[in-house]
Amino acid sequence: MRRNSIHVWVPGIQDGVGGIQAFSRVYVQALAEAFPSLEIHVFVKNDLPVLADPLRLKGVKFYSMVHYPKWSRTLSMVGFGLAVGFWKRPRCVITTHLHFLPALHMLRWLCGIPVMSVLHGIEAWNLRSGLRLRAMRAADHLMAVSHHTRNEVSGSCGVAPERISVVPNTFDAARFTIGPKPAYLLMRYGLTPKQPVIMTVSRLAVSERYKGHRQILQGLHNVRNQFPGLRYLVVGSGDDMPRLRTIVQNSDLEDCVIFAGHVPAEELPDHYKLCDVFAMPSCKEGFGIVFLEAMASGKPVVAGNLDGSVDALDQGRLGILVDPHDSMNIAENICKALGRRQPEAVWNSPELLRNAVISQFGYERVRPMLAKVVDQLMGHSSFSAGTDVVSGGQHELNTLPHVVILTQLTSPCQVDYFNALAAANEFHLEAIYLTSRDQKRQRDEFGISHDHLMLSESPGMRSVALEAVRRADLVVFNGGADRFALRAIRERVRMQRPWVFWGDIPHAFQSGIWGVLARRVLLRMLHRNAVAIWAASDFGNEAFRREFGGGRRYCTLPYVSNLRPDADFQRMQKEARLAVASCSLDQGVKCFTASVKEVLQHLPSHAFHAQPSSQE
Repeated sequence: MRRNSIHVWVPGIQDGVGGIQAFSRVYVQALAEAFPSLEIHVFVKNDLPVLADPLRLKGVKFYSMVHYPKWSRTLSMVGFGLAVGFWKRPRCVITTHLHFLPALHMLRWLCGIPVMSVLHGIEAWNLRSGLRLRAMRAADHLMAVSHHTRNEVSGSCGVAPERISVVPNTFDAARFTIGPKPAYLLMRYGLTPKQPVIMTVSRLAVSERYKGHRQILQGLHNVRNQFPGLRYLVVGSGDDMPRLRTIVQNSDLEDCVIFAGHVPAEELPDHYKLCDVFAMPSCKEGFGIVFLEAMASGKPVVAGNLDGSVDALDQGRLGILVDPHDSMNIAENICKALGRRQPEAVWNSPELLRNAVISQFGYERVRPMLAKVVDQLMGHSSFSAGTDVVSGGQHELNTLPHVVILTQLTSPCQVDYFNALAAANEFHLEAIYLTSRDQKRQRDEFGISHDHLMLSESPGMRSVALEAVRRADLVVFNGGADRFALRAIRERVRMQRPWVFWGDIPHAFQSGIWGVLARRVLLRMLHRNAVAIWAASDFGNEAFRREFGGGRRYCTLPYVSNLRPDADFQRMQKEARLAVASCSLDQGVKCFTASVKEVLQHLPSHAFHAQPSSQE
């Protein structure tokens, strides 16, 4: 049969929807316009365009699974898509999400049809094994939306960079335009036309805490001091909203933060007009179409400098790149954008900014880039992956070290200590709690104001937690008997990345052959690796030295807290001769920071004692 079609597999493609749906829609349109002699067949999992949809008028044919139950849609789409592909024998098959690539790999194996997947971001960065990784390595070609995604996939998944082309996201320039603040939104949110507004648009999901809402909130007092009447408009909904509301309440920001919830697609362009600065200092963004939409609306953008946001802002030419873990740096640059303190910058002029983002990422520029990649895919010609050197100047920043602490539970003294460490802003702290509750603890109400994951409440986040362990500059294991903790330690050892053990006394600290055997099992990773050990007391330090001998760094680093000595605190002081010091947190933070720097800087091995003095 003559191959006269292109098949495209997409999660969704409805008009006016953000994210991958918007991406899929634009790229299907580009294929229809670039290859008018070929039929474009689109297999859609979760929605179906209306009969009057412009894509249908261009001759695009849709096959939707929306009428099937949700649990069966993926299986139905795979079965139907493979059957039609085997019958039609298209020139090539493209999926706009990596999720479908294993099925396409089967079609490639059966019929020799060239296949390609689009790589967006974190869904491709984290692969370590499985069908998707094997399918990605076997695909004829891959197309990344940013140089950052290409570099991540090439480095972590073993895919040669020349097999990955970079074609950036694009957007509907006619939909997002410059204009005055809409009166109906000013009335809805109780704002005045001259009131400064910061805005973030994203899903508020536990799995997407990397978007940077908490870091913005931490520095919001500083911004408000310079711009009275400031409002922070948070657009989006999800299961992380209760946590953000709690942070707002604990930070006394209720009069400053507005949770808009879900905003209909038709209102989104007006919300961009409402804000004065768009801020989303993400650290794991694949690209960020919202940045393009905001800039096309003439709004300055503040974004993170560690992910695909760098591409979206053209290396800092079109917006302001910040360290996404440094709340003070974020606040300073939001103030710079609100105050228009860099008059020569592109982002300082709405008209200039809009023209620049259309020129760099507009549909008319991106369409031929996509067509070239697909044309090469269909012709089986040798690829030379597009590097597309960007024109903007790189916005270099000294980013803070990323430190992950994996600990057992949310004890009040640890939460107090970790909150202080995060607030000191010497490094980016992320805590992973294995469980959220201690049955013996009388006090359960306390506020966690640092980045954290609670694995007992979100067991599905274990893969995210493990990825944080892999990526951190330093991991501190506060206990190691849990199965997940042992797995995380093994992963850190495999990667040969820095880690330390921080604990009370060696597990099963007792004499006799049974004590020795128990410790050999429970502490085998410490026996096999000469990593630094931070003891929570002098007693523990001596016990660790007897257990492991010389050849490694030891440090007495007790837990510190400003908690008042209530019943719960007194109980902790009596247990296991543990030094829980009710003293200045400032000194405890300095001790912890010095210990972190010692490990990261590979200082000469020596005994480092960091005992804070007691205080009434």
